[in-house]
Amino acid sequence: MRQEIYQRIEQYCARLEELKREFDEKGVLESDNEVHATYQQIKNAIRHYRSQIEQDLPELCRRLADARRSLNHNQIHESEIDLIKQVIEKRREEQVQCEQKAQMSKHQTEKLMQERHRRAEQLLDQIQSQTNYYDASYLAVEVYYYCEDLKAANRLDEVVECLYTQIQALSEKPITLHGTALQKLTIMEAHANRLWSQSQIEPKAISEKSAKPESERNDSSEKGSYTHLSGKVVVFGGHTTTRTYVKSRLPKVHFVWSTVEDGLRIADQAVQHIRTSDVILLLTGDTSHTVTRKAATELRRLKKQPIELNHEGVSAIVEKIAWKLMFKSC
Repeated sequence: MRQEIYQRIEQYCARLEELKREFDEKGVLESDNEVHATYQQIKNAIRHYRSQIEQDLPELCRRLADARRSLNHNQIHESEIDLIKQVIEKRREEQVQCEQKAQMSKHQTEKLMQERHRRAEQLLDQIQSQTNYYDASYLAVEVYYYCEDLKAANRLDEVVECLYTQIQALSEKPITLHGTALQKLTIMEAHANRLWSQSQIEPKAISEKSAKPESERNDSSEKGSYTHLSGKVVVFGGHTTTRTYVKSRLPKVHFVWSTVEDGLRIADQAVQHIRTSDVILLLTGDTSHTVTRKAATELRRLKKQPIELNHEGVSAIVEKIAWKLMFKSC
């Protein structure tokens, strides 16, 4: 049985190698796509058959034996079906599919890595554009969320150092952090969370360069406080950490929020609340196209206009919602 399969595969290889030699003698132009594709198929088939001889003969023998038993069981004569060819070609189809899947996986991996680098660049742009100590500090939460992606792209050290430098530049008090990038980021993220908690209890200015008089600081705190605002806000996109922060800044607002982590079921529920909402927010940079389409379809039907933000910081999200709610109450 092993010899039968071996001889058949050698016959196939001999025929294909003869065809390949003819192509080689004539020459294959890269511009002739059809001929080039045929030539490539011949090369791949030879490679697959050689692989079967080197690695798959025991498995092919097992499959041929199973196929013959099945024919006998069904009282079909083997001369009616070329079982050896079927077994060999079935295996070659599997080889082709396996290579296609590997190629697809490689493409997806490359696409994911491109997305990670794009995210790193966006974070760097956000960090460098900050002119306020609070906003720069709060970005530690977003950077921390994307920590694993940044590590995978080998960009964590770069982004953390940029954030650390920007916070230092905006703080009057000297800041010194030691340790790895992850250790520094963990400290900055914890500090950002403390700032949020403090802002909800008793908003007080943190020393920044060009400190203002006490009266001006109090006025500024009042303007930045949105604890009195209320209404119903539907949000599509963002992450759990984003939702936590925004809710803490707008405690009286009723949120119906479909984050990236929630999935389509929650998104469908959120769509049902669009009709009765005061504000609809689409975080287009942090949600799936499916969710965006679902929301957009309902918005068009109800003739409602959403706020669309693409990779904005958490402070910008709060400001946009607050402005809309304040405008509604006027």
